[in-house]
Amino acid sequence: MNQRAKDLMRITADLAEELRDAEAELKGLRQLCIHHWGPTEYAPEIREAYRTPGDTPGTMGIDWQPPVDVPRQETPMWTRRCLNCDLAQTTHQTNEHVTKTPRFP
Repeated sequence: MNQRAKDLMRITADLAEELRDAEAELKGLRQLCIHHWGPTEYAPEIREAYRTPGDTPGTMGIDWQPPVDVPRQETPMWTRRCLNCDLAQTTHQTNEHVTKTPRFP
């Protein structure tokens, strides 16, 4: 093995160890952080509409698939980020709150 390859392997191993140490320290800092959450952002996951081509003509059989239109799908998602440690949280879950107030004629 040539010397450059050995040097690169050593550098890679050193950087991998440094990365593991930094990730462990960051995890510890985030566990101790008293989170101060920034604004919640709505950023839905969107899958655009598309059309599957189906089976090619001439391949008729019991399992033949025609072309199919698949509609656009939007999945609600919200993200918030801690202003202290930059931890990001995302969720698809919501709570429904119903508030009733009196309505006078």
